Amino acid sequence: MNFDQWALWKRALVINVLGTIGVVIGFASSDAKLSRNFDVAIALILLAFLNFMFLVVRPRILAARAPGRRA
Repeated sequence: MNFDQWALWKRALVINVLGTIGVVIGFASSDAKLSRNFDVAIALILLAFLNFMFLVVRPRILAARAPGRRA
C-alpha cells in the first residue's frame, strides 16, 4: 500500500511515532546531555517540522505534479 493512500490520521500517527523514536535515539546516543527544557523544545520543533513537511507540503507538491494539471 502506498503511503499517500493511507488515511490522514494513520500518516500523522506513523510520522509522529517514528519522529519521536528518532528523537529519543538521538538524545540517548548524544554525548552532550541537555536539560529537559531543551530536549522538549527541540523535540517539539522537530515534530512540528516533520508534520508540516509530510502532511502539508508533500500533498501540495504531489497535487501540483498530478497528470493533467497545467502550470
